[in-house]
Amino acid sequence: MSAAETIARHGILWLNEDDTRTHLDPRRHIPVNHEGTLTTCENMSKVMLRNTAQEAIRGLGSWWMDLYQHGWHDDPALWEVQRRLWPSELALLARPRPYTPDMAAIVGERIQLHFSAESRAATRPLIYASRAEFDKAGVKYGQYLLEDVVANPPEAKVQIFLSANYLTDADRAAIAEDRREHPERVRVWCYAPGYLSERGADERGIEEATGFGVRRIDKPDDPIRPLFSPEEEGGEVWARFPDGSPSVVARPSGAGMDVFCATPELTAGIIRRAAEAAGVHLYLKSGNAAVHADAGFVSVNALEDGDVTIDFGEAGDIVDAMTGEKVGQGPVLPVSLKAGDARLFRIVPENNVEGTSAP
Repeated sequence: MSAAETIARHGILWLNEDDTRTHLDPRRHIPVNHEGTLTTCENMSKVMLRNTAQEAIRGLGSWWMDLYQHGWHDDPALWEVQRRLWPSELALLARPRPYTPDMAAIVGERIQLHFSAESRAATRPLIYASRAEFDKAGVKYGQYLLEDVVANPPEAKVQIFLSANYLTDADRAAIAEDRREHPERVRVWCYAPGYLSERGADERGIEEATGFGVRRIDKPDDPIRPLFSPEEEGGEVWARFPDGSPSVVARPSGAGMDVFCATPELTAGIIRRAAEAAGVHLYLKSGNAAVHADAGFVSVNALEDGDVTIDFGEAGDIVDAMTGEKVGQGPVLPVSLKAGDARLFRIVPENNVEGTSAP
């Protein structure tokens, strides 16, 4: 996971290297690890739109990288995607405020020093794979470093601590202060938050950080150790381990909520429930798609064949941002897509005569 929003809020442009191999690669019919197997210009154009549109929405930069100097991008049709996207990029550059996510995905770097060499099963689902779950949840989210959040919490209504397993006394004090100042926030605590500190490992550190008492439930032959189950008293159990022990528990906290997700994995369903509890707008009303949104723009990438319904949250004309064609009337847009389709839509609110949506 890249802490792109932490970088951006410090006045630095985050650049993504897009090294997706294109249909011009001479090895295009041979699967090569993570490089993909795009064999047509049409499919490659969809991927270019998918990647570049979401980067523009989040205020990120990108370059297209030809890893092996095979002329991957030596096709005018690919650059047509960028030409048609340019007006939308200019509009997003002119928005009155930078991309400001409703949900903060937070990663602590110190914990990497305390995982074993065989810790991939516990770290990859939360730190790496959770990005796809945020995309499928259809929410505005950003990626932050823990040290940035404790020093200067972003405006996000939901804080999701993906790897806060190691918390210093200063971290705990800052989080407690933010809880006092913003009791309305929803906080999601993943895996074993606060288990480690300067003083070593202690289950009581989890309760100190989160308010949830826990009991250890892993066994000697478990692939992931330690594993904890949160107490369910005073809360609502959202999920259970196979043995019936609570694995995800939510309970009120001030005007907000605390959610303990003990499994080292986060799903789009949990993200959506946390979002709803905080009053966060869900742009994906139904369907299976990756969605990014801001300032009236919504990028949609279909993950399977079928119908997708997008909720823009306001009335107005909805246009295809790549063609200018009106495709619907907000706030809701139903659209039928094929797996891999990428679309960029824009809503022109009824009260906005200049055609620029409010953020």
